[in-house]
Amino acid sequence: VFTLDTLGLAFLTHGRQPLDSQVLDLSRTVGFFSHHVPVVLSAPIEADSLAILRSTQRTLATGIDGGLLLTLVRRLRHFDDAAQRQRYEIDPPFSFSYLANTEALNSPTMDSAVLREQPDMLAGLDPSLQQTQMPFVGAIVAKHIGNQLQLNIVCQGGQTLFRMMEQWLGAWNDSLIALVY
Repeated sequence: VFTLDTLGLAFLTHGRQPLDSQVLDLSRTVGFFSHHVPVVLSAPIEADSLAILRSTQRTLATGIDGGLLLTLVRRLRHFDDAAQRQRYEIDPPFSFSYLANTEALNSPTMDSAVLREQPDMLAGLDPSLQQTQMPFVGAIVAKHIGNQLQLNIVCQGGQTLFRMMEQWLGAWNDSLIALVY
């Protein structure tokens, strides 16, 4: 890598801003609609290793998740271009978004609800058009059961179930999700 002046990458991202938490383990949190973003890392050949690492870190930290590059790639791309879609989109199993610590789901002190994805909607979802810029409202645990996606959402302290669902669905207003109690 250090002998190149540019390096092209396909960066796997979920577009979610970093979440600060002293209580919950967020290290395994992933987005619902992960996708590849094209990234070009540049550095002069004569730059030292530390300068290259800092430049790379700066690009990945500010130019992709929540940054201008992500917005441009997700919103301004020509989605009709099949070759570009195949190059930068991935088709992973549509299965999970979770926190590593799922014990909260069994807590009697927390409200919970279940969202079920409509089976006929799964094929039509476009990962690159989804919104993931919502505030963290609770633990989200999803299971892929047959042709349905079941999401268990646990409210954190101080939030009513209705308010939490209102925030969650409001942030995902472009997605095709139906609420089932």
